Amino acid sequence: MSDKLYIEAILPFEQLCGLVLEEDLAAVAGFRKQQRKEEFLMWRAVVYRHLPGAEIRYNSVGAPVVCNFPVHLGVSHCPGYVAVALSDRPCAVDIESLSRNFDRIASRFASRRELSLDGGEYLLPALWCGKEALYKYSGRQQLDWIRDLRIESLDMQRGRMTGRIADEAPVVIDVRIERNICIAAIF
Repeated sequence: MSDKLYIEAILPFEQLCGLVLEEDLAAVAGFRKQQRKEEFLMWRAVVYRHLPGAEIRYNSVGAPVVCNFPVHLGVSHCPGYVAVALSDRPCAVDIESLSRNFDRIASRFASRRELSLDGGEYLLPALWCGKEALYKYSGRQQLDWIRDLRIESLDMQRGRMTGRIADEAPVVIDVRIERNICIAAIF
């Protein structure tokens, strides 16, 4: 399998019921919000469509994994959409609606240096999604969003960012704007 990224609109709950397993329906029975149920079922439906018979579990840090296929999985959701990354190598994805107000929380996730990068009107969503993808890609918990997760370069026209997790090697992050959402993916 090569790197695959699927961005899909979330289907209505009734439609999703026929696309997922009984255990998935049992899992969402305890969810209060309908939106959360649909997001959970939708990303699983995408995985099942591309990997029929997939067994989805969670690893020690709470990330979803496919147990019975030699594939890496990345998942994200935002209002109206889910993203699923599938690859032979570690991967991660994050999506966020451009309508989200990133200004309120920018000081908690972006350094002064990052805020000076040239991302135009999409700077804050790109930084957020890039850092969220880095966090997922790291497979670790309790990383500091400013000290441990850094975006070193951003070129929205080329659709590329370079990030770094702590003092490790640079990581290339694909970034784009589509369907009024920001998408960041690492393969």
